[in-house]
Amino acid sequence: MLVKLVKKNIYTGYKKWLYGITANAFLAGWFVQKFYGWEVFMMLGYLTISSQAAMIYFIEKTSTNETLTASLPTTRYFIVLSRYITSMIIAIIGFIIWYSAALFWSPILNLNVVENIVTIKVGIMASIFMIVSQSIFLPASFKLGKIGMGLSLAAGLIISIIIIANGFAPYRSDFNPSLTINDFPLLFTLLIFILILLPLSYYLSQIWYERNDL
Repeated sequence: MLVKLVKKNIYTGYKKWLYGITANAFLAGWFVQKFYGWEVFMMLGYLTISSQAAMIYFIEKTSTNETLTASLPTTRYFIVLSRYITSMIIAIIGFIIWYSAALFWSPILNLNVVENIVTIKVGIMASIFMIVSQSIFLPASFKLGKIGMGLSLAAGLIISIIIIANGFAPYRSDFNPSLTINDFPLLFTLLIFILILLPLSYYLSQIWYERNDL
């Protein structure tokens, strides 16, 4: 049943979120890389992928899908778990598309963005962004109305941007895309933060959804 729920989530508006990520990566990505730089290109990617991952839950809130899902021979535990897994899958697909766009445009535009984007550090930044934004949004998707969901998504995105901007400062001219010994204290702190945030987010989602009267 868990696999079926994940498939249902992915296929809910999959054309919209898949096309949305691809269009932004290859069309808007050209403009951003050419005129602004790789760090803005990646920030656009974070925003696009996070918003598209959240879109499927807005669709459920505006239709009868959520009530129908809860009436299936499953438990709310699996419904919650399936949404966390779905967000992870969309993030992976999204970042593959985004990195592919960077590989595509870099030689055409004669840029060196690949040297900065396809690195472990940027991958860590991307993971932190998605985990923080979705950890704040997902509990709200089980608890709040559409306005609350929108506000929580915006809050998650803003907090993620602040963490990355202040922690890694990718916009600075002396930014080093490779991991250095100086990065490990920050990474350790963020790891502890995520190890607390993610289980707390999942716990709140379970509690709030169990109490939610559909």
